[in-house]
Amino acid sequence: MKKIYLIMIFFQTLSFSQLSDTIAKSNPILYFDIHFGIGRAEKIAFSTGASLNYQVSNNLFTARYAAMTRVDNWFLIFPTAGTTTTEFGVLYGKRFVDGGESYSFSAGIALVKTEKNFNNQPNSFSTYIGIPFEFNYMFFKANKEPFRIFYGIIPVGKPITFGQSVGFKLLGNISKNPFFGIGVTTSIGWHKKY
Repeated sequence: MKKIYLIMIFFQTLSFSQLSDTIAKSNPILYFDIHFGIGRAEKIAFSTGASLNYQVSNNLFTARYAAMTRVDNWFLIFPTAGTTTTEFGVLYGKRFVDGGESYSFSAGIALVKTEKNFNNQPNSFSTYIGIPFEFNYMFFKANKEPFRIFYGIIPVGKPITFGQSVGFKLLGNISKNPFFGIGVTTSIGWHKKY
């Protein structure tokens, strides 16, 4: 009986050490992205933002900042009045990876602030809760490669899992003052398990 217990403990220890080696060699899926584009918040607006993304299995967790800035009035070529809507949100969604491409969709909850400016002076603002959402399609390296500098041309060092990506983002917020936008996104980090 003692021999059976010793054999079981030996195999459990062996399988745990193999699992530890696998976990230690595997990278996390963690990346930071920024986006810019156009959108609509009552009128045509400029869309910008950034987010930090972490993936476990197919589950994607995102902390996002987004801003929509529209010009409400012009003097010649200079904006004199405008409205800026900013959002700080947390989102949950699903992300799927296929080689060097991925697509994801997420939704969550956010604190939204709309501020109206006249002659670059704050005029009025309101704060409220909204439901943020986004869809992403990204391209990144499919295999380990050396990190590249100078616009992704010059490889430096040994092949690594850390890299850049480029893609498209459709985002929005359902709230008292809804907005949506589409733009180009670029990111840096670990985009898949290598």
